[in-house]
Amino acid sequence: MNNVNVSVFASAVRPKLWDACLSSLSSTSCSFEVVFGGFNTPEEVKPFIDKYPFFRYIHTSNIKPAQVYEVSRRNAIGECVIWVADDCEFPNDVVGKAYKYWKSQGNEKLILSVQTKETGYNLPIGKFFNMKNHSFFGFRPETPLMAPLGFMSRKFLDSIGGLDRRYICGQYENDIIMRALVAGGVVEIFGGEDCFIDIDHLGKSLLIGESKVEQDFLNRPFARGYLDDRVTLETSWVKGKAVSMERNDAFEGYEDVDLLTKSQGPRGIWE
Repeated sequence: MNNVNVSVFASAVRPKLWDACLSSLSSTSCSFEVVFGGFNTPEEVKPFIDKYPFFRYIHTSNIKPAQVYEVSRRNAIGECVIWVADDCEFPNDVVGKAYKYWKSQGNEKLILSVQTKETGYNLPIGKFFNMKNHSFFGFRPETPLMAPLGFMSRKFLDSIGGLDRRYICGQYENDIIMRALVAGGVVEIFGGEDCFIDIDHLGKSLLIGESKVEQDFLNRPFARGYLDDRVTLETSWVKGKAVSMERNDAFEGYEDVDLLTKSQGPRGIWE
């Protein structure tokens, strides 16, 4: 019988960051697992498998990041899931507290938008991001609230189909939330300055030598890929200048065939 409360999953190909990420979860108060996917070799991954018994890694070829998230999601077994990145850290039992709160609400369709503390492109070190600004159109709280790090029922996510294969590296999470809302889901902000996920996209990238200056980071293919993904999102969910709860096109799920080896849907700038 499955007794895993939460599966933490991600596309993850930067093992220099994994110790900080995984060790920050070690005191989590609920039962959990971490499921990463990516193209790192077994030799690179083995030290983390040995050190962290809750860690699993799904080996893929160099397919697009969004598809690796789908691979990791499909391998998750927890009652709940939360999508993250390998530059996240989880202080103060944030995952355990999120699960306890989610469970107490008794709503299978409740999605938690977990509070973050971020270091990013225009943010000073240790800036708490007002999660109300994580709306479909950022800083427009009259549009639907999104969950960039969404905590939700795995069965509910399964029921709406997982990730859409048209996304390259980002914005798929906003599409998930929109489909969940249409299916009766409710998004609620969870946490605060004593309960948050610590994100440091820019600082961690500089730490491991991915870019020398901020502008280099913003010009990398991974960052530029979000522009294409945003077009895909708005094509589905915007009519005129308004967000519509009736989508304009059909969901495109991933096929089982070659899921680990060949990118499905547009690969875009990754080719």
